Amino acid sequence: MWRKVKVLQVKVQQVKVQQVKVQQAKVQQAKVLQANVQQAQVQQAEVLQAKVLQAHVQQAQVLQANVQQANVQEAKVLQVKVQQAQVPQANVQQAQVQQAEVLQAKVQQAKVLQAHVQQAQVLQANVQQANVQEAKVLQVKVQQANVQQAQVPQANVQQAKVQHAKVLQANVQQAKVQQAKVQQAKVQQEIE
Repeated sequence: MWRKVKVLQVKVQQVKVQQVKVQQAKVQQAKVLQANVQQAQVQQAEVLQAKVLQAHVQQAQVLQANVQQANVQEAKVLQVKVQQAQVPQANVQQAQVQQAEVLQAKVQQAKVLQAHVQQAQVLQANVQQANVQEAKVLQVKVQQANVQQAQVPQANVQQAKVQHAKVLQANVQQAKVQQAKVQQAKVQQEIE
């Protein structure tokens, strides 16, 4: 009789040890999944930010080239004005009008460049805010999944993992949609 009791006690102890190991493995797996998700979000945010900044740098280079070209044209106009210093007063007034138009074009280009810079800052802030919100949602879902997994029997562990994988897949799909929207916005800006 005592032997049977001891055997049962040993089996109960083994079951408890196995349950503790399963719980520890689930917690470790949840931490690894959370770290991977956060790292993927950071990398995706850096890629999006680099692409947005690269697009605006290219726009700034184009505008700078246009400004330099305008400066060359203005220098030519001034050179022509110097050569025509002996022409009548009407020609001098026409040269002044042309110079005023060139200066007005420069002011307009500077305003366009400033608008692009502001738009880039707004896009960068929106991307960062979206990443922070998504990270918070994922963290809450991982914590809820851990609590649910700790309460359910061993048979429900596999089902919880499948649900967690679906949540991660949905979040990845949502991130891809957001990235596509950002790309579309960039293309629209370049067209404009």
